Amino acid sequence: TRNQENTYAKISHTLPQKAEEILPGLANSEGKKISIPLKYIPLANLKLDPNNLRFRHININLTDLQMEEMIWKDHDTAKLFRDLQNTLGIIEPLYVDSNNIVLEGNRRLVCLRKLAREIRSDVIRNIPIKCIDPIPCRVLSNEIDLSIKDEFLARIHIAGKKQWRPLDQAAHLHELHNVHGKSIELLAEMSSLTPKLISVSIKAYELTSEYHKLYPKDIDWVSKYSYFLELIRKPSLEEWLKDKKNILLIMEWVANKQ
Repeated sequence: TRNQENTYAKISHTLPQKAEEILPGLANSEGKKISIPLKYIPLANLKLDPNNLRFRHININLTDLQMEEMIWKDHDTAKLFRDLQNTLGIIEPLYVDSNNIVLEGNRRLVCLRKLAREIRSDVIRNIPIKCIDPIPCRVLSNEIDLSIKDEFLARIHIAGKKQWRPLDQAAHLHELHNVHGKSIELLAEMSSLTPKLISVSIKAYELTSEYHKLYPKDIDWVSKYSYFLELIRKPSLEEWLKDKKNILLIMEWVANKQ
């Protein structure tokens, strides 16, 4: 027996009751407010985002299954899976685009998939499947400019509580600044980082990317970001690093584990 009444009593305060309810939740840098519809989407219809920052350093097209396997191997995913069991599903909706690709919440989607499989196979018996499937999602229209979506993600994953790893933060800042033309001052406002740290983070990302191109056999190149970040943060090395030969020398040392 699955005590559904008690279960729903526990979660009724967390999930909106109207499937088409319009919620304010997104604003661009000019202060324009954009409403986002809340919809309940079947778990099977949701797709992981191949453009997610955690996959950008991989030079092959990943299948949805491959992306799921990679996310599950992340050391934080198992803890999130246990948390979702304790809360009987998600508390905050996922953010998806009009094609049901998850823009924010890929890790939660992976955990929900596993949770649903274990509920349906009776491995987990204390959670009704209706708590897991369908999933409450806020749908960002494809008409919303990409730069606005990227600003929104920056506020969540750089300034907010669900922070990306440092390299992914730097990559996102780099894209906002160099692709979407956002000023360093605006990035500082939305990320709660200092303009100086944003500038050096972007530069460190560029050096890390250059290092990867020069030494593609280094499978741990992502972890080298911190080397370049600390390197360019040192005022005493500023003049020395203006010589390209010195930067190439540093990269050679890093590649040779010197």
